[in-house]
Amino acid sequence: MGALFTAIYRFFRARRWLLALLLLAWAGLALWSIQRISFSEDVTDLLPADQRAQSVLKSLDAAVFSDRVVLHLMADSSAEMHLADVAEELLMWLEPLQPQLLKDEPMRVDEGDAGRLYDLIMDQLPFLLTDADYAYLDSLQHPDAIRSQARANHRQITSHSGFLTSRFVVADPLGLGLRVLNRLNQFNLDEQLELVDGFLMSPDERHLVLFAQPAFPANDSQLNTALYDSLRAVAKKTNELTHGSVVLEMFGAPLAASVNAAQIKRDIFFTVSLAAAALLVVIFLFYRSIRVFALILIPSLVGGASALAVFAWLGMSVSLIAVGIGSILLGISVDYALHVFTHFRSKGKVEETIHDLAEPTLLSSVTTAAAFFTLLTLHAPAMKNLGIFAAVSVLVGAATALLLLPHFLSQGMQLHESRRNSMIDRLNALRPDKSRWVVMGVLLLTGVLYFLPGEVGFEGDLLKMNYTTPELDRAEQNLNRISTASLKNVLLVSEGENWQQALETSYALQKKLKSQSPEGSLQALASFVSIVPTPEEALRRKARWDARMTPEYITFLSQEMNRAGMELGMRDGAYETFFRRAKESYSPPDYVEWASIPLFRHFVHREDERVQLVTVVRTEQEWRQQITQLAAGVSGVMVLDKQHITNEIIAFVSQDFERLVQWSLLIVFLVLLIAYGRIEVALFTFLPMMIAWTWTLGLMKLFGLQFNIFNIIISTFIFGLGIDYSIFISRSMMQHFKYGRDELVSYKNSIFMSAFTTTVGVGVLIFAQHPALRSIAGMSLVGIGSMVLIAYTLQPMLFRWAMIDRKERGLVPVNIINLVLGVFSLTYFFVGCLVLNVVMLFLHLFPFGNERKRRFFRGLMGTFLGSLAAIMVNVPRRYLNPHNEDFSKPAVVIANHQSFIDILITLNIHPNMVMVVKKWVYDSPVFGWAVRYAGYFHVNDGYERFIPRLRELVAQGCSIVVFPEGTRTEDGYLNRFHKGAFYLSEELKLDIVPIIFHGSHYSMPKGDSYLLKNGMVHRLIEPRIPFADRSWGDTYQERTKSIARHFKQRYATLRKEWESPDYFRDQLLRNYILKGPVLEWYTRIKTRMEGNYRFFHEHLPQSGTIVDIGCGYGFLAHILAWTSHERTVIGLDHDEEKIAVANNTSTPTPNLRFEVHNVLTDPLPRANAYVLADVLHYLPAEDQQRVLEACIGGLEPGGLILVRDADAALEERQRGTWLTEFLSTNIGFNKMNRNELCFVTRDFISGVAEQAGATVEVVDNTRFTSNVVYLIRAKDGR
Repeated sequence: MGALFTAIYRFFRARRWLLALLLLAWAGLALWSIQRISFSEDVTDLLPADQRAQSVLKSLDAAVFSDRVVLHLMADSSAEMHLADVAEELLMWLEPLQPQLLKDEPMRVDEGDAGRLYDLIMDQLPFLLTDADYAYLDSLQHPDAIRSQARANHRQITSHSGFLTSRFVVADPLGLGLRVLNRLNQFNLDEQLELVDGFLMSPDERHLVLFAQPAFPANDSQLNTALYDSLRAVAKKTNELTHGSVVLEMFGAPLAASVNAAQIKRDIFFTVSLAAAALLVVIFLFYRSIRVFALILIPSLVGGASALAVFAWLGMSVSLIAVGIGSILLGISVDYALHVFTHFRSKGKVEETIHDLAEPTLLSSVTTAAAFFTLLTLHAPAMKNLGIFAAVSVLVGAATALLLLPHFLSQGMQLHESRRNSMIDRLNALRPDKSRWVVMGVLLLTGVLYFLPGEVGFEGDLLKMNYTTPELDRAEQNLNRISTASLKNVLLVSEGENWQQALETSYALQKKLKSQSPEGSLQALASFVSIVPTPEEALRRKARWDARMTPEYITFLSQEMNRAGMELGMRDGAYETFFRRAKESYSPPDYVEWASIPLFRHFVHREDERVQLVTVVRTEQEWRQQITQLAAGVSGVMVLDKQHITNEIIAFVSQDFERLVQWSLLIVFLVLLIAYGRIEVALFTFLPMMIAWTWTLGLMKLFGLQFNIFNIIISTFIFGLGIDYSIFISRSMMQHFKYGRDELVSYKNSIFMSAFTTTVGVGVLIFAQHPALRSIAGMSLVGIGSMVLIAYTLQPMLFRWAMIDRKERGLVPVNIINLVLGVFSLTYFFVGCLVLNVVMLFLHLFPFGNERKRRFFRGLMGTFLGSLAAIMVNVPRRYLNPHNEDFSKPAVVIANHQSFIDILITLNIHPNMVMVVKKWVYDSPVFGWAVRYAGYFHVNDGYERFIPRLRELVAQGCSIVVFPEGTRTEDGYLNRFHKGAFYLSEELKLDIVPIIFHGSHYSMPKGDSYLLKNGMVHRLIEPRIPFADRSWGDTYQERTKSIARHFKQRYATLRKEWESPDYFRDQLLRNYILKGPVLEWYTRIKTRMEGNYRFFHEHLPQSGTIVDIGCGYGFLAHILAWTSHERTVIGLDHDEEKIAVANNTSTPTPNLRFEVHNVLTDPLPRANAYVLADVLHYLPAEDQQRVLEACIGGLEPGGLILVRDADAALEERQRGTWLTEFLSTNIGFNKMNRNELCFVTRDFISGVAEQAGATVEVVDNTRFTSNVVYLIRAKDGR
């Protein structure tokens, strides 16, 4: 990938005019596209577009109680104007605000509306009466009660307001309509205020409250501000009119939204200015270039504009909320720019910078974009928009950083020696990952933070995220003293497909609330069905009316009421209209007409046939949850309590967020796994992000921070930065492991600058006054700090533990499968030892002889150890016993000690075997008891003291196992043999049985027991050496030397037999894993196609110097060096990167070295053999001849040149060769200094060889390519 972007850079570097032209074309296309976009400002786009969420929003729009503005007039004792008069002036001043800012709705009670309502009540009276009303009717059966009602009517008519109320009294002499009308007081929802002259006033008439409904959505901050400014102007007029004796205060959600928006603007202006100044200074001091400050914004701008253009091309409308959120996330694109400038500052070479950054930058952008694309799985339109906007922005931003920014790099940004040790460089040169105490401290704190009690909650009270001013606070406090208007009510919406269904649902709701709510919890309840019954209830009430108001009863009431009225001076028949109407039929309630009454305009919402009825409940905070739970249990009811709505919104967001996190983590891990090709590197990159997230959550719990609707967006930004940091740290550690170049400081500088700029850019919000902005700052500081800490400590430690430190110790890197198998095997061993200890305790209870029990125990131990060897499924074993040794006769068994595996496959040979162990094994708390009980012994105090005990064991038929080297080998070679085993043979007069182990050292070497590598293990039982055979020496000292010499010779012979190229295949692959998927798979495929280089091994000398010209990554050179330690192998190649890789393999190979070499200009070392495998065709014909002649001239006597190259004369097979070479040279495996390939022919090779005095043997063993092997030897036998 680096080669591709480097080639693109070279192309445009020579054609800057074309690059500028393309940029102008892109800019024009982007601007033209963006102008076609339709933007949406609806904040509800954050909610899922499903039926449930949309229904909530629809009902919330219809029930606007919480969005109205409360105007509060307060008069002091010096006020000369009555508040009603002031209110009349106020209404005139508010008229210009209608309908642009305020809805054209009456703010005082209209007497005409009251008359219309009273007429409707009287027209449908039978359907509106309740049990209480009929109880009142029962009381009127006695004439005295009727006379009392007549007197009340007379007082009302003759009162000072009688001219207004007389027609209502005459139309309703029994006061039944008035009783219904009184029930409408519940819709006032404020029992502390009363109606005076059409206005709501306090009893002392010093406070007057008006309600104004905004004419625009609550989320329109511009109109909110305009309304607030206009109302403050009205307040100023009020003050001037009354000379300060009347004050107008205002309170409401639109006003709060206005001050919040204003404060956010002030905070952002202040913090952005502060951050820009700080960043400008730091960036200049670090890069020594002021233009970097502007250049780092280019990827973000290009990415953002491209994303908007994509929306236009897709024909989609765009949520401005998504664009706003996405603008914050564009900081990730700034991160890519910082990597470019910081890496160039260290490298000083543009092409090297591009080559090093191409892969991690693209991988970071792809993983981050993939995580953002998961937003498309959510249901919220804004989140879908955000997914597309952020993903496209990140991808285009990363490409821009790699393709465009390199053309702006200049040597002035390079890191000069004078600035090499800046404070930031020195800081990042520190290696906390190498400090055991730091790493242990981080791991310990990780555990503490993970297990901290509690959880990071989601802030459900959005009021805590609001900013308020002293003016609004004072207005709310003053209003609360005389009214409940500022209290938030619980809104319950009963929904139905038609009037009947909605009414029945609302009726069921009201019934449940009144019957099951805690006593005293319902301070007020206003509902449409409190007045107007359901159709079923209407029929029941009508039947009750008919049963009670019989013609006889109506006549009785009419006569008695008329008589009582006349006694008080009323005219005869004054109430006849009511009683005549009572005898007539009544039409059922007209719900549409009732809904048109202004009183109900906020309680009924209709759309086509669908009806929603709003029930408003006022209750104390302590009862809210219980009330909402009761209402939520009624089918068809939606709870629209402000807190409940917030919880619903948060539930939508948090559920989507949890699903988003899960999908994001999965996709990020899969992308990392595919990109790296190894689960180990994917885990080492992924786990630090998870640990950093654990730190973030733990610190949030520790500092009392919570997620909210604002900072949860920043969490995605922090997650994106965490991906970026982890990938770049992984890149630096893998570069170190692959090439041996430690460039961690450069990458840490990039991360530091990214973290610093982000922390300053977002962290300065901690100085903001708005709580939401401060919450963003707190989240950012905690999250980014955690990401950087883990990236600086645990992640490099993981790579060092698994790769780099192991390479320095001569060990291959960790393989997850082998690690699991190794840990499982060790666990099995320790558990088995514990089981053996338990069995040993039980054996003490059985009444058998001790020796019999010990013999059984040794057999059991051997079986257990054999089973342990068997579960090592990746280590096949080959047991060789050509002489059929059965150990029926005791002997001293000597074996080379390569690995822990040797013990397993030795003690399971025969149950009567006891072993000589070290003192620490004897005293081990895990397996020491079993070792002692089995009769094993240690020799730290010498063999002499154990001779008597050993004689007893020999007499019982036991053989004694001794590893004469005394310890496991560290390099696979045999160590010096100690004399102890041979002394025992001499003293006990026992034969010696040698056992040779091979292969176990590779699978489980000393000091690396937790990693069980794939490999074949051989166990060969050699012939007995009789005690009486003196040909090995007369003394045990002489026998030690002669048997050790024979053992080593035999071992060397077997190594040559067993250590073939196939045997070393796994070892070769492990030296090239975790260095990138392309190299690993190239190694696997190349070695498989080459047959593990068996042909080369068999035809090249087994000793002497072998020079591999064009060695590439060194596969062949390694195999040749490993298969014969008598060879000295030199690998030469002009590609510095390949030589760096070859020189940084893990397995120590003293007889192998690699050098950067130009075969055309640098002299060749003399050698016994030269290898030119697939090299000559990269050279022109004249250079091919020069190279062949130089190799022939450099041969030692009897030397050989092995040339493998395509024979251009084999035209049919040549096509396959051309295709493989075309691919290898164009995807970056093989670098060419020329543009054309020049394939040789058999005649050409023969001609050059004959001209140089050499012979050629041709070996043609391929089918699909034209590759032919030429074995060139000098005629004179040199």
